[in-house]
Amino acid sequence: MRSIHAGLDLADADVLCRAMSGKTRSRDEFDLIVNKFFTNSTSYGYSKEVTKEVWRQIESFAGYSFSKAHSASYAVESFQSLYLKTYFPLEFMVAVINNFGGFYHTWVYFNEAKRLGEKLYLPDINRSLQLTTLYGKDVYMGFVSEKKEL
Repeated sequence: MRSIHAGLDLADADVLCRAMSGKTRSRDEFDLIVNKFFTNSTSYGYSKEVTKEVWRQIESFAGYSFSKAHSASYAVESFQSLYLKTYFPLEFMVAVINNFGGFYHTWVYFNEAKRLGEKLYLPDINRSLQLTTLYGKDVYMGFVSEKKEL
């Protein structure tokens, strides 16, 4: 059984990929690709039902499609983070705190740092910096962590 490729060239495939990822240049350009797909499928002898089903499957995949380059770079970042969290957990927690990111509130990361054996200090005029700082196993909250009361 031969596959339905519908005679789309690389430029058409590029337009289709951008459209599936939500980065369509124009709706007209995308409609041309759809029309070309249906016209070419018919010219290759495929029934309308088969062509519609294949197109339905292509459209349904759009919500799950993902750039391979983005996926690969995210995988590299994930593995690097996992390595750091495994072999340098105290440094990793301080870095996440200073990045103001992560999935949880900052206090969760401070609690995790304490659980990992860090001794946590409130901002100290003599030891703290703007960001949270790690000295051995002593963590000094940064001055940026202070909330301003108005």
